[in-house]
Amino acid sequence: MKDFLKTRTFIAICIIAALLLAMTAVSAANSGRVTILEDIAGIVITPIQNLCTTVSSKSGDFIAVFTEYNQMEQELEQVKQELAATASALRDAQQYKLENESLKGILGIKEKNPDFEFEPALIVADDRSGYSHTITLNKGSLNNVKKRDVIITEQGLVGYVTEVGSTWCRAITLLDYSCEIGAMVTRTQDIGVLEGDYVLSAEGNCKVSYLSNEVQLNSGDSIVTSGIGGIFPEDLLIGNVLEIKPEAHGISQYAVIEPAVDFTDLKNVFVITGFGTQTDPDTTENGEN
Repeated sequence: MKDFLKTRTFIAICIIAALLLAMTAVSAANSGRVTILEDIAGIVITPIQNLCTTVSSKSGDFIAVFTEYNQMEQELEQVKQELAATASALRDAQQYKLENESLKGILGIKEKNPDFEFEPALIVADDRSGYSHTITLNKGSLNNVKKRDVIITEQGLVGYVTEVGSTWCRAITLLDYSCEIGAMVTRTQDIGVLEGDYVLSAEGNCKVSYLSNEVQLNSGDSIVTSGIGGIFPEDLLIGNVLEIKPEAHGISQYAVIEPAVDFTDLKNVFVITGFGTQTDPDTTENGEN
């Protein structure tokens, strides 16, 4: 075999093959056809180029989708912030509206009672347990708040102060079992005593006791403070009569009262720190009945 490779015949064959390849390349170049080597290279490279093109295209699509996602996420966050700002503005507007209505109501009371001195206050604690219903306000003696000062809203009577600190006070509401305020039926001018009642308090109601059996009351009759004794101002709305019931001893009757104030949604109140006919409760032997 080694001898054959050195023969003239083999050398001639190689020369002829080289000439044929050269002629083929020249002919292909002149005719626009690719050479065998170029064809083989194209066969190998083309799939790789296709893969690279596909990957590049998909990468571009992924980057575009990722960019769009980020954009949408930013826009969504912006929409959330705008909605939160709108909701906050609506809450503020609603709060301003309620406060405005409250002030209008208090101004109406002030117009009818120019001698009233008001101190606005915020309820910072609301304690309801058993027979008791007390509230704590953020105003005290430094704001001229005194024991037995009446607390109201634009709706009506809330209760009265029982303890006073420098910057706070505690009060009982109409629903407290120990509450006692002189009351009057506006239609008949009959006098009674507003009292808290354990059973009625659970229903959000109170009662006016010591009404004569001869008193004829109607459901819906308005009940106001009587002002007798001068400790509490007169003509403050307490609530409306729901029904009339006889006392257990049979000597008198009492009226179940639905308070004018909504005690389930109580936040801002006003303390009446003074009025024209007010007397010092410390000089009154038994207080107001």
